[in-house]
Amino acid sequence: MDNKKIGKFLAELRKEKGVTQEQVGFVVMTSRENISKWERGINMPTPDSLMLLSKYYGVTVNEILLGERKTEENKEQIENVSVEVIKAGNKRVRTVFKSFIIIITFMVVSFLAYYFVNTYNTIKVYKVAAVSDNFYIRDGLAIFSKGKSYLRIGTIEPKTDIDYDSFEIFIKDKEGEQVAFISDDDNYTLISNNDYKESYSYDNLKKIEKDTYIRIKYNDKEDVIKLNFQRDMTNNLFVDKSEKDIIIDKKVEDYSEDIVQKLESYVKKNWQYNEEKYEYIYENSEYQISYYSNSNVLRVKEFQRLNINVIEFNLLRKTLFYSEEKNNVLEEKYRYDFDSKKCLSGECNIEQINYYLDNFLYKYTK
Repeated sequence: MDNKKIGKFLAELRKEKGVTQEQVGFVVMTSRENISKWERGINMPTPDSLMLLSKYYGVTVNEILLGERKTEENKEQIENVSVEVIKAGNKRVRTVFKSFIIIITFMVVSFLAYYFVNTYNTIKVYKVAAVSDNFYIRDGLAIFSKGKSYLRIGTIEPKTDIDYDSFEIFIKDKEGEQVAFISDDDNYTLISNNDYKESYSYDNLKKIEKDTYIRIKYNDKEDVIKLNFQRDMTNNLFVDKSEKDIIIDKKVEDYSEDIVQKLESYVKKNWQYNEEKYEYIYENSEYQISYYSNSNVLRVKEFQRLNINVIEFNLLRKTLFYSEEKNNVLEEKYRYDFDSKKCLSGECNIEQINYYLDNFLYKYTK
């Protein structure tokens, strides 16, 4: 369609009828300015306006769209104008649709690129361990991200019959020691907002890996030990989960086969034998541990202020039983299969279970 030709034809039709632009605008219910723009080929009338103009001027819509009256010479062309209009409309629709798809694709790709750049390789998980002449430090865990960072020392295990009083974690730098935290509980977890603990944050990761130490105080003495951060996971690789799970499951299976042998070997060397069981009582009397070699059961009694928690590890069934004893009445709370990692009954407390596994069963079988 030729907008200029259509406009010129509309102007000729109006002059033939002897009316003004304002009068035509009144008939087709629009302003004189719109009539002027149509006649100058700046804009095209809407479909409704075309119908009104066609009726008012006594011509067909096709004649207006072609910009001339119907004759024998242009008869076929007049009849095909509607098809051409439809094709042009469809072409515009396709163009708009393609533009829309391109814009949406660009926005999605831009978002994914932004997300990837800001999250790729930004979460790092470490196993933390150390050893000195007097202590083992095992099962520690450190997690670093741009939002928060976490550090849990795990287990501080004396090599000899000594107890530590407290410990502190610090990072060495040019100014001396930047203390991260001080505690007397190795299960304490440091949770650091990166804007709060500048020394222990994602931005200081290389320094943390290289120069983090633990100072363990005991019997008016102290051991200063460098912590070993062994990277365990980072979100920069795409791992086949099925393959990884098979490897982990294999390790669990291999470990469970000799767990009884390792535990019996440990308790026979370190605990006292008393009436069909080996026993060990913590000096603070908080825990009493017994191992029954005939039934392969490791029992832990945890003495609370109002009750006693009883934890039993059945090594043959690979099951943890958790009960509470009040007024000499023992009530079972839950059972947990630590081999398949499934709750068998009750409401299993996973955090509590991991604590008991790490600090009692696994501690004596590694």
